[in-house]
Amino acid sequence: MVFWHANITTWGPKAEGYISGLDKHVVMLCETHLTCELFQDVGRRMGTCGWDSFHQGAVLTGRSDAGTHGGQAILTRKKCHALPLDELMISS
Repeated sequence: MVFWHANITTWGPKAEGYISGLDKHVVMLCETHLTCELFQDVGRRMGTCGWDSFHQGAVLTGRSDAGTHGGQAILTRKKCHALPLDELMISS
């Protein structure tokens, strides 16, 4: 299978290890609950495992100091040579 989709409720070593070992080319994740700042470290670690990563950060809910909502990521195998698409190129 080329594609895999998951809802990651809590990002941690278990989720990261599982995804790193997948035999997929593209992985899409929703509800990472990671802000852009927190995902930077994840992106670097996944890069050492052969993945490129693209992330839309979660937003703070305001209900607690660390509570977040959303956060989506797309991980692609480095051999796929994926690049982010400029929003201005697809806006009409």
